[in-house]
Amino acid sequence: MKNRISEPLLIIAFAASVFTILSVVPLALPGLKKIDFLSELRPKKSHKPTGVPTVEKSGVAVVDTVKVKPDLPQSATAAGDLGVLFKALKTRKSGKSVRIAYFGDSMIEGDLVTNDLRKMLQHIFGGNGVGFVPITSVSASFRPSIRHTYNNNWKSFNFSNAKPPKDLYCGPSGYIFESTAGAKVSYAASKEYAPFRTVRLYYGNVDSASILVKEDSATYTKELEPASIVNEVVLNDSQVIRNIDIEVKSVKPASFYGCSFENGDGLYLDNYSFRGNSGIPLSTIPQSVYKGFDERMNYKLIILHYGLNVVAHDVQDYSWYERSFRKTLQHVKASFPNSAILLISVNDKSYRTDGVWETEPDIPRFVAIQQKLAEEAGIAFWNLYEAMGGYNSMKGWAESKPALANADYTHPNHRGAAKIANLLYDHLMTGYNQFLKQESVLLTVNKDSVQVK
Repeated sequence: MKNRISEPLLIIAFAASVFTILSVVPLALPGLKKIDFLSELRPKKSHKPTGVPTVEKSGVAVVDTVKVKPDLPQSATAAGDLGVLFKALKTRKSGKSVRIAYFGDSMIEGDLVTNDLRKMLQHIFGGNGVGFVPITSVSASFRPSIRHTYNNNWKSFNFSNAKPPKDLYCGPSGYIFESTAGAKVSYAASKEYAPFRTVRLYYGNVDSASILVKEDSATYTKELEPASIVNEVVLNDSQVIRNIDIEVKSVKPASFYGCSFENGDGLYLDNYSFRGNSGIPLSTIPQSVYKGFDERMNYKLIILHYGLNVVAHDVQDYSWYERSFRKTLQHVKASFPNSAILLISVNDKSYRTDGVWETEPDIPRFVAIQQKLAEEAGIAFWNLYEAMGGYNSMKGWAESKPALANADYTHPNHRGAAKIANLLYDHLMTGYNQFLKQESVLLTVNKDSVQVK
């Protein structure tokens, strides 16, 4: 009887000892790991991504023991490469330039991010100029890279809330402008991009126009005759100037896109910012317009930087955006068949809960969607959220001294924009250096092959 009772007790004791060992010591066997039974019973807040640090009121970061990394793509790049851009930079000939189109929302408004990136790239690859500037702009008064003024004799149409009439088509900036008699626009070179040497005017396909052009002290008249959906006329291609004024003399309305400002061959980056844009409206611009600009600009890289105007608090389901932006990517790829395309993720964004700022829980979800879309489309992807520090990085940026973000804990300020530009520059140059090394290896192999034969 004694033995019958002690036998179950021994089994229970043995099981308890095994349980204790497993809960303390991780097994060194393939596929097995330490189990934290208490963490599985611990309640989890549904509004936080699994496994990311949670900032308590004390300011101390506590990491969930279930996972030490957020459920996010850990790579900074996705399928697709930037070889088209890198090859163009490597093989660029004298007298030729390489061009980048950077599409975005208020993150790049006023030439934020793009101005710093442009200057760094031009320092390496040459060129000196701000590139494309529209006829009118909501950011003209605070854009430091060019002095830009205009009068009220322009009608502005855009792809968002002021759709153009028939036969007028918005350009890459999302705008097209219709003139009335006396419509004027003036551009003056900023200190960092002075002087102008090559100035090109881009106009639409509706009605001819007579314009009066003043370049510093010189004045002349140009007749514009539209021949296609996108037309270009060179206003200056040799003289060094610092100011140019354009006045439409024709009474009959004509359509215009903007001007491009360059000084020497090298690299040029066009800022196509549109406040409040989700990126989806890019698909409303006809391919013929994109291709018309591409024929004249010869873009080697298209950058798409969106998301901040889409992510809201704890929405979770962004399937509507995924479906729509997938079509946008297809449209952009078809419009720029000879360009590399880079999708940049949304940056970190904070919201206030219980008196503490922390990462909006939908940001990691949205970044994962963006990377998935890039992989499906076969384009390059850069994870800005990860590059700037990941979870709660915006809190750090906004509270740093000096601050790198505004008090809304959403938008980087000028210092933050410059840091993003530096991060993106490093990403591009790392890729370019890898491309050069690979090309060097390929050339060596080919050379050896010839010698063997």
